[in-house]
Amino acid sequence: MVEGLFDVELIESVYAIPSIRDRIQHDHWKPTYIANPAVGYLGAWHEGEFCGFFMVREKSRLDIEIHACLLPRATLYSRVLGVEVLEKVFNASSARRVSAPIISDLVSAQNYVRKLGFRQEGVLREACMRNGRALDVILFGMTRTDYAESIRCHSSERQSAA
Repeated sequence: MVEGLFDVELIESVYAIPSIRDRIQHDHWKPTYIANPAVGYLGAWHEGEFCGFFMVREKSRLDIEIHACLLPRATLYSRVLGVEVLEKVFNASSARRVSAPIISDLVSAQNYVRKLGFRQEGVLREACMRNGRALDVILFGMTRTDYAESIRCHSSERQSAA
């Protein structure tokens, strides 16, 4: 289940987990709650257990940026939770696309968004610094049309399996 998350302490506690913090922080950003009207948090739960959250940021009326921050124990449910977030974003907004910028050394995050149906759209060369080292940021995106097609494919897969 995915729903609005407004508990700043809970968000900060997830960011404080070393295995999460060390993966996502970089020289110009330390993981912390962002109090901005364009930024929101969607908490993720599976069978009542908190699994982490997704940060969503409205870049424009057409583009929503998304970042997953899931706990290690949520790996088994990450794809289901990701699909729920996409469903919520596309059903609750007029956005035409969802973007996911991912630092180039976060290979598991890249694989995650690919499995959700995102497409690699470009590379922002040397757009991030971590420990003084320049890293690329890979831009992934999913359009509303991509999302609708993905839903149709999953529906027919389920019907074939039944």
